[in-house]
Amino acid sequence: MRIFLTSTDNPYQKQVGGKHIHQLLFEKALRELGHHVDFFYPTFHKRKKIVTAWKLSTHFLPLNSFGFLEYRLKTDAKQLFARGTDPFSEPYDVLHAQDPLSLLYTQNIKCKKRIITLHGYFTKESINYSKLPGKYIPEFIRWSMNMEKEAYALADFFICVDSNIRDYLINEFNIPVSKIAVIFNAIDTRRFSPIAPGEIERLRNTYGYTTDQYIILVPRRLVKKNGVHIALQALKLIQDENTILLIAGDGPERDNLMKECGTNHRVQFLGAVNHDQVIDYFRLTDTVLIPSITSDGFQEATSLAMLEGMSMGKPTICSAIGGMKEVVKHNETGFLVEEQNPKAIAQQIKWIQRNPEAIDKLIFNARNYIMENHHYRSHAQKITNYYGI
Repeated sequence: MRIFLTSTDNPYQKQVGGKHIHQLLFEKALRELGHHVDFFYPTFHKRKKIVTAWKLSTHFLPLNSFGFLEYRLKTDAKQLFARGTDPFSEPYDVLHAQDPLSLLYTQNIKCKKRIITLHGYFTKESINYSKLPGKYIPEFIRWSMNMEKEAYALADFFICVDSNIRDYLINEFNIPVSKIAVIFNAIDTRRFSPIAPGEIERLRNTYGYTTDQYIILVPRRLVKKNGVHIALQALKLIQDENTILLIAGDGPERDNLMKECGTNHRVQFLGAVNHDQVIDYFRLTDTVLIPSITSDGFQEATSLAMLEGMSMGKPTICSAIGGMKEVVKHNETGFLVEEQNPKAIAQQIKWIQRNPEAIDKLIFNARNYIMENHHYRSHAQKITNYYGI
């Protein structure tokens, strides 16, 4: 099939979020399955703030990242022609968008069928991920919800990464359930696989950690819904000086989290870590923690970091919300804890430290589960089954 992919995120410029990695793996899988793939992602150039302000002067949210995103999508449409992709030539079999805004701005591409994958709740997450002033929020919600409605009217079929997002489509936009499929996310299980103890020790030496340290990795963007502050609170309840917390990610909550952390020497903020490097932190860590919370009316979907931790053979602790509670089987493939409960997280970490034999069985189960259910190529095959061409 001839498939056209589009998204508001450009994974060839940045690879720090789950959606970026999904796009790269999905594109790779489609080609491995023998399909022809073209794509359109906006490009983002560094520019002086005064230039950005002038360019966005016609937007209702000057200097806001979402106004800038809309601007980039509009102006970069010319890339379709520059790369030799003519939207007025032979129609594609499928146009597959990864969010509503990109679907809206590629609606002139000729295709037989339009598919959209929803990785989350566009309007709610846009607010959650930004430092949008409160006075602008009602206006942004009106604009964004109207945009979502217009985009979803273009779609022939919807892929949701968890059941909550499916329910959101049904309840908020009256999308028929017959037009929706729930397909959980996938990862590269070959790259994210267990390694030998000797290799772990070597990596720890390389990155400046010792073998007697118990390392907890929180691979999360620093946004409200990811609940990183809960991880900080949980660490305070663990008195062991050799138990440390690594936070791999950046975002608008960084200053608040740094303030809450204070002078705690057992916490290290790694900043935004490229996906090619973050795998080393997965390898050298002891436990992966995904402390997401319900925020701005939505919950975490199928966290790729959760899947990667399970695939790496690391005991993985997740909040029992959203898509995570649909994937993880408590005490069998991972651990589910009550959201916003640092005490429960601390207790679970202590239990993991005291029960190595039980952990060996759990991580074996988790790795097998991920191999059977979340490999990127079989995931792509499930999706293409709905293309209906």
